[in-house]
Amino acid sequence: MLPSGGVPAGCPMPLCNAPDGALLNVSPQLILGVASRPTAQSRRDCTIAEKIANYSYICKKSVIMSKTKCLIHLVFATKSRKTTILMPRKAELYNYIFGILKNNNCFVHRINGMSDHVHILFDLNPSIALADIVKAIKRCSTLWLKGNGIFPYFEGWQEGYYAVSVGPDGLNACRQYIVNQEKHHSTSSFIDEIKDLILHSNLQWYSKDWE
Repeated sequence: MLPSGGVPAGCPMPLCNAPDGALLNVSPQLILGVASRPTAQSRRDCTIAEKIANYSYICKKSVIMSKTKCLIHLVFATKSRKTTILMPRKAELYNYIFGILKNNNCFVHRINGMSDHVHILFDLNPSIALADIVKAIKRCSTLWLKGNGIFPYFEGWQEGYYAVSVGPDGLNACRQYIVNQEKHHSTSSFIDEIKDLILHSNLQWYSKDWE
């Protein structure tokens, strides 16, 4: 969490936000290119100060908006792949996970799954690490699942997970794949599915990761 000034404790003040005359502790005289004794050192200071002043002016006059798109397909399973997510009530779990992601400014495209695993397609907030948001989803949903009495057999989530980035051109296909989970798993097990996903992503397959 940033303090009110927007700068973390111990970090230098950005040049754009520095008060007049406080840029790198350079005196106003040097910023104006004036030195009482034109030594070689003072001339170097003047050059540095002028560059700093110019940079500060540019920062104040320019507004640069960052554009990011980090679409993630995330899959994780229940502990020991036990079928502990009751299918008639799974939408309640998905709504809760949706809230976790929304509260972290991650846009959710689709959530679905089966009684032993969950698929999530979402835009990752660029200020949050993927590992941190997965940890938050698992930890918070575990507390909710164990505390609400709706899923009495739920024991927890597996430690690992599968997560890959999806290009904009693959958004619709990935979203439709998640929508069709019930149909897909009428003929395929979760292990078959996750193995295919991992190998298709050119990742190493270790069956013990999903035991």
